[in-house]
Amino acid sequence: MIEAVLFDMDGVLVDSEPAHLEVTRESLRSFGLPLPDDEAWEAVFFGRPDRDGLGEWFLLQHVSASIELVMADKLARFEARLAELVTAFEDGQWLARELHRHGLPLALVTGARRDEANLVLSRFELGDIFAVSISSDESIAGKPSPIPYLMGAEALGIEASDCVVIEDAVPGLRAAEAAGATAIVVDRLDRPERFVTVEPVTSLDGQVLATILDLAGLPSR
Repeated sequence: MIEAVLFDMDGVLVDSEPAHLEVTRESLRSFGLPLPDDEAWEAVFFGRPDRDGLGEWFLLQHVSASIELVMADKLARFEARLAELVTAFEDGQWLARELHRHGLPLALVTGARRDEANLVLSRFELGDIFAVSISSDESIAGKPSPIPYLMGAEALGIEASDCVVIEDAVPGLRAAEAAGATAIVVDRLDRPERFVTVEPVTSLDGQVLATILDLAGLPSR
């Protein structure tokens, strides 16, 4: 029996990964730093907090630079171009609103920074849907560490093992598994073989809603 649902943000609620890639490249270019290609972006940055991705990228490229300065520049660019570059994943937002309507407590657990999360919640009018939110600014470790999801569950007053997690990225799936939560993964890249331990869904649709309500012992209505 599950008691709450923990949502990732980027790739689940909003189509923002291209935006993060573009503004991160712009920031790195402005500092004269090496730029990740698409393959490197997925391997190093995808599904992880900026501080972790940038730290690993600088190590791989043998460069010394201020992660904080790059992150601040990237945040300013992201805010300036949010309306232009970031769009809704309608299925993810629909699922969150439906679960909220059915009375399930929801938490947002994202590797994005607090300011980025707040911008998205405000832009798409999702703030009232989530009882709590955990960003990379609050967590001492990013996904695939279980800490963000453990924090999200704790903030709701619930054990992580009594939660369903909605994810789209491998680091997030590993974090959910390590936290002991039940994971539902949506495959936004049409590459289901990435996830190995679970069979992803292709859309966060009525069947996913019915599955979660059944796990929670709630009737569809």
